[in-house]
Amino acid sequence: MIDIVSGLLKLDASPFLKSGYLFKRLSMQEELGNSIASGTISFTTPGLEGSMDIITTTQTVTIKLEQTDGIQYEILGFIVDRRVVENEVEFEFLSTTKNFIVENRWLTYNSLFDALDTAYPNKKIFEVDSDINSDIPVKQLGETDFSLCKRLAQCYRYDAVYAFGLEGLLIKDTRTTKEELVEVPERLIYQNSKAVMTQDLDMSYRKFMDFEPEESTHSDSYFQAYQYNDLYNIVHSDSSMLLRNYYHNSKYRTSMYGTAKFRYLRELPQYKLGDVVLYYDHRKFPFSRFIARKMVTEIEYQKVTVDVELSGLDNYE
Repeated sequence: MIDIVSGLLKLDASPFLKSGYLFKRLSMQEELGNSIASGTISFTTPGLEGSMDIITTTQTVTIKLEQTDGIQYEILGFIVDRRVVENEVEFEFLSTTKNFIVENRWLTYNSLFDALDTAYPNKKIFEVDSDINSDIPVKQLGETDFSLCKRLAQCYRYDAVYAFGLEGLLIKDTRTTKEELVEVPERLIYQNSKAVMTQDLDMSYRKFMDFEPEESTHSDSYFQAYQYNDLYNIVHSDSSMLLRNYYHNSKYRTSMYGTAKFRYLRELPQYKLGDVVLYYDHRKFPFSRFIARKMVTEIEYQKVTVDVELSGLDNYE
């Protein structure tokens, strides 16, 4: 591994660094919901005999980041484009395979977890158990694995968020309380901390922000009817929790009760995408819960910038 910020952050990029390539720049972006994490990484070529072969034959890049405070990333990037200009090469990568996005399949899975575990080709990071009946089979009828996983991840559990992140498919719980977060210093953001606020805090009180579908009285032991906005759905009773979770969790793809944007300089945040954090500003609010909705990272020698967008979880009068 090589030192990026002396004494703070190290980086490895296999197979390029061990082949004599010199690291130049890394850019990455990930966010909650249906966007697939992506990035670019560039090197200076060593000019050795045979060193250009690796550019055309390599299909993946494995990026490791290690910070002295314990934060680590292991990112498997599937190379989708490569550009060479003089002695510099740049690779564009996604956190999943091309087939995951474009290939249609017709399959039946034993359960929601079985479908996600089989259809998603990269690492799975499920930090919370599903509340869906494990005996419900899932059918994939002429759709891509990406399309299937988008729907199932949003149904996985009530009050959970998901992302096709840099490290893989992640699903995390949002129900961490303020009292629990106060005991975790790395989840606390406050004025004069390592985070610099890049725009004024935008907090909104929303009297009506109801993402719960209305359960109709037209139900029996076999079927359940739900109305959500202008949509009216009739589903088998065994699948009713899937629909309820899907509609409820859609709110986590919005700014919810406000937005906060922060920038970290010289090092990575001590939390990751989808984590619940606590913001404290004694001039405006007491402790306020936010969720890390989007992260954009730029890394060069002696330079690290991470822009984080947070969405508010708490309502205000």
